[in-house]
Amino acid sequence: MKLQLSKPKIYALAAILSIALFSCNKIFETTSEDVLSPDKYYKTINDANNAVLGVYSQLFDIANKYIILNEVRADLIDVTENADIDLIALNEHRVDKTNKYANPSDFYKIINNCNDVINNLKLMYKNLFITKEQFEERYSDIMAIRCWLYWQLGVHYGTVPYITKPFENFNDIKSIDNYPSYKFDQLLDTLVETMKNLPTLNNYITFPPVNLNGNNMANGGWFDKKFFMAELFLWDGQYYEAAKIYRTLIEPAPAGFDGYNWHRMCALNQYGGGTTYTFNQIFSAIPTSNLFRNEFVWVLLFDYRYNQINTFVDLFAIEGGKYLLKPSQVSIDNWSLFPSGPNYDQRGLGFSWTMQNGKPVVYKHILEYQPNSSEKPGKWWIYRQSSIHLHYAEAVNRLNHEYLAWILVNNGMPNYNLNKGVLVNNVLRSYKDTAFMQTLEPFPYDLSGLPTSITQRQTIDGYVYPSGNLLRNVGVRGRAAVSVINVPDSVNGQPVDSMLFIEDLIIDESAREIGYEGHRWPDLLRIALRRNDPNFIANRVAEKFVRKNDNATAEAVRNKLASGDWFLPLP
Repeated sequence: MKLQLSKPKIYALAAILSIALFSCNKIFETTSEDVLSPDKYYKTINDANNAVLGVYSQLFDIANKYIILNEVRADLIDVTENADIDLIALNEHRVDKTNKYANPSDFYKIINNCNDVINNLKLMYKNLFITKEQFEERYSDIMAIRCWLYWQLGVHYGTVPYITKPFENFNDIKSIDNYPSYKFDQLLDTLVETMKNLPTLNNYITFPPVNLNGNNMANGGWFDKKFFMAELFLWDGQYYEAAKIYRTLIEPAPAGFDGYNWHRMCALNQYGGGTTYTFNQIFSAIPTSNLFRNEFVWVLLFDYRYNQINTFVDLFAIEGGKYLLKPSQVSIDNWSLFPSGPNYDQRGLGFSWTMQNGKPVVYKHILEYQPNSSEKPGKWWIYRQSSIHLHYAEAVNRLNHEYLAWILVNNGMPNYNLNKGVLVNNVLRSYKDTAFMQTLEPFPYDLSGLPTSITQRQTIDGYVYPSGNLLRNVGVRGRAAVSVINVPDSVNGQPVDSMLFIEDLIIDESAREIGYEGHRWPDLLRIALRRNDPNFIANRVAEKFVRKNDNATAEAVRNKLASGDWFLPLP
């Protein structure tokens, strides 16, 4: 039987305690004690499933804050004339404890619900209400989401209270002081160990087909635990462990998915029917299409039919929205630096941003929205295949595989080591032990762009290679049809550290590829921490104000961030 649940129904079934942050001494304050009793619920597998879906439904409540915190604090999104004083303060890194955008209560509400679900799943398993496999899948899923929420808190607040038990009534709140506050490095270590010790990182097998807000959860709706495990390894400097997971996520495809193009960063004309698609078509594709399923790693759908409207409309839309945020001049300039093809980077104007009524608009979040319509559909794409390739490249670059990283960011594996061979009359003019169009290295570096034709795979010494696992890969920049960025030998007379240059290239390309999607502040922070270089983040964020001739604010922001003062205050 297929479950079809809307947000209000899930909330009625899930044990959700409404909480609010208001001081350092008292982190939580109840606004309602109407909590569902575990004695009445959590008796059947359907109860467990509803509780899991309740957590997913709550995630929509942080969609706007996720974008605001991760983008406004960085360099790609700026505020408009409609922004209130708190949003302006967040943009200019002048946040105090009263700033409503800096209040993490929305995150802790979901964490408290996660704790409640985790606790009751344990009881259900102990009481034999659910099987071992049912418990492990649901427990791992909700625990991983809790880890993700804490990681988000960590990148913005630095030091956060680490709460692992649910608050069910006012008296429980009084025990808040018994819980530790973890600094970011300690929090990261805790999250890594928690994720490593989960019973499973695999997707659900025992969950019945289910729609949440009109989306079949099997189509990228479930949290990808493997991807997040890789992300934590990347943050923790465990690059080899990260690379192994990213590599497995590139291919092979799960059963029922497009095995040719699955997360392989293929050209936009490789999805069948002889059609060359646009980025707009990918982002507006229906969830059952190959375009959608090959692109998205984790995505949640806004669907007005289930009382869930696209909240990003308020942030970005001029007509029908509040138009609070806009593209920064830095982000607009990023897409015009490397023109190619029709003289523009197609990921920029007309897709990521556009002009409406003479004003710049962040477009990719509202491209399915018809101005002034009460129906506000859309998608919250949290992770895409682009992050897999960019972060895999980031990891292998730190593992002395700089050229492989460079290829994946630029024009893809079919262009790997082209100087070591040549195609003549559709025969490979290279030897079987030559890394021509392939790495010839063990996992997790075992990538190949060799073509599919048998004659093309035959070497001059008679060896026939199998088709390359990334034979359709065109690289991140190649998919956008923009030119290759080469690594120079020197800049201003100084020799170039190729590893650092490529790492900068990856971060800069991330701004063009996944800009506005909620990754920018974490990306900048990760590199600043890794290099122990506060100027890495300070100069980039300050440039947002330099480009609009606000030099005083630019200097203030630069000085603050250069001092290592990166984190928001807790109320």
